[in-house]
Amino acid sequence: MPETGTLEAHRAEGPNLAHTETMLDAYLERFIVQGGGEGLHPTATPLEEFLDLYKEGYLERLADQGLSREQAIERRGAKMGMAPVPSAAR
Repeated sequence: MPETGTLEAHRAEGPNLAHTETMLDAYLERFIVQGGGEGLHPTATPLEEFLDLYKEGYLERLADQGLSREQAIERRGAKMGMAPVPSAAR
């Protein structure tokens, strides 16, 4: 297992999309291994079903907080000290 540093070093460098994607991949894999909390089979269930299930839960959690998706994104951007990128070409 690689050694981990402090969050301060990452914050000093600014946002790191590659790191964020790696972390999202890891959490998605955990979600899948756990059957999405719905008992789905980790390898037999299509990825799209897990993504739909996660999206549904995400939107429910936002609604429970009284937030729209846009408000949550704006709030996260403010916490990070940046505005969301309006249009990003990949």
